Amino acid sequence: MSFLLDTNVFLRLAEKNSPQRQTMFEALRKLRADQAIICYTPQILSEFWNVCTRPAISRGGLGLSIAETERKVSLIEKHFRLLPDSLATFKTWRRLVKDYSIVGVLGSRRKNCRFDDYLRS
Repeated sequence: MSFLLDTNVFLRLAEKNSPQRQTMFEALRKLRADQAIICYTPQILSEFWNVCTRPAISRGGLGLSIAETERKVSLIEKHFRLLPDSLATFKTWRRLVKDYSIVGVLGSRRKNCRFDDYLRS
């Protein structure tokens, strides 16, 4: 059976002091033990990037650096299955947020970005 994780699950896992962190790990262990396929979407990863890179003093942001967020995103990509909306759009968004160190909400507005200019460069 497949399960689509909500952004908040990944955020609680990323937040070392979250009271829900251990519960999330236990739930994931149980799903893995049951041979579940655990998935995420580009939108979920975009929202995750937004909250992780948003300043900690601003609307629930975690205040993580681009490098810390990139490491966490790489772990998500490694351990969970991507359900793509468009692989080309997703890859372009990943390059944009990493290459230009996009922080916060700008990272989640990938569909409003001008990908053509980036792809031509």
